[in-house]
Parts: sequence; structure tokens; C-alpha cells
Amino acid sequence: MISMISVMGTVGYTAAALAKMTLSHIRYQKLANLQSATMSKIVDKLGTSPELLAWLQTGDLKKFLDVERLPSAVVQSPYSRILNAMQAGAVLTAGGLGLLAVPRTESNWETLGFLSPVVLAVGVGFLAAAAASYLLSAKLGFVPSAERE
Repeated sequence: MISMISVMGTVGYTAAALAKMTLSHIRYQKLANLQSATMSKIVDKLGTSPELLAWLQTGDLKKFLDVERLPSAVVQSPYSRILNAMQAGAVLTAGGLGLLAVPRTESNWETLGFLSPVVLAVGVGFLAAAAASYLLSAKLGFVPSAERE
């Protein structure tokens, strides 16, 4: 029963995530096509090279291209991604340890004997991924290093 609930939850989450990614991709593709068409029309209207060069030097193009392409929900700071991985790792590790602490009987040995190490391993994996993400982000300069005095 527990495995059936886990499988159904995983399938539901995966379907929802795929739907969200597909809709986001369609939105960004339409935005890129609109921006490309607009730029083509602008270049066609300007006509000659000196007019285009004068327009490029006014800064209007920079204002046009500075439009935020991705919403803030997509472009997250490294901290939020690392903290999400740490949170998932902590919850799954605690769940795996809790499942290991359940007394084993003949009736639950097959389920708990398989499920508890898997949940524990996934939790520890999330914690390791969060640590690796933090170290890599700090090395690449995405996370300002905390200077200790």
C-alpha cells in the first residue's frame, strides 16, 4: 500500500512538473518570436545603415532588450535552490531514519526492508547535492563568500 501511494505521488508530481515546464517553454518561445518579429520590423523601418547606427547609439535598443525575459520564479538565487535541496534532504533523511527505527515483523519486513534504506539514501543524496551546489556556487562566484574576522 505504501509503495502504491509513493508511485502514484511520484507519477502525479512528474506529470505536473512536465506540464509546467512545457507551458513555460511555450511562453518563452512565443516571447522570443515576438521580440524577433519586432526587431525585424524596426530594422526594416529604419532602412539605411546610418539611421540604424544612430538609433543603436541612442540607448533605445538597450531599453528594449533589458526587458526581463524570465520571471523571478524561474531565475532563483542559488541560496533558494540550495536551501530547497537541504530541506528535502533533511526531511527524507529523517523519514528514512524513522522507517529504520520501526520494529521489524514478518508482515512489514519486505516493505520496510526495501523502503527505509532507499528513502535514507535519497535524503543523504539530497544533502550531498546541496553541499556540492553550495561549494560550486561559491567557487564560481554566484554566492558571495562570507569573510570571517
